[in-house]
Amino acid sequence: MAKRQNLRRHDRASSAAKVELGWGGETGCLKSTISACRDVSPGGFRVVTRDAIPMHSRVQFRFVSANFRGSASVRAVRTVREGYEIG
Repeated sequence: MAKRQNLRRHDRASSAAKVELGWGGETGCLKSTISACRDVSPGGFRVVTRDAIPMHSRVQFRFVSANFRGSASVRAVRTVREGYEIG
């Protein structure tokens, strides 16, 4: 079987940072959680959380240790053993 080609624009760097996420829930109420970052790149980051965040949701984020914050949109959601992998 052929090895899958990396189609990403940017290489990813592993991370163990804690990321605070906030988004509007399906009922309109605000939700937030602290998640574990898996990796980061200039094009985005991937976290693992217990909460599923719907595709295309707008999220506010803050990397706790660096006090770096911003907003992003959810482009990928995948079920994993720990909960959900969000990218």
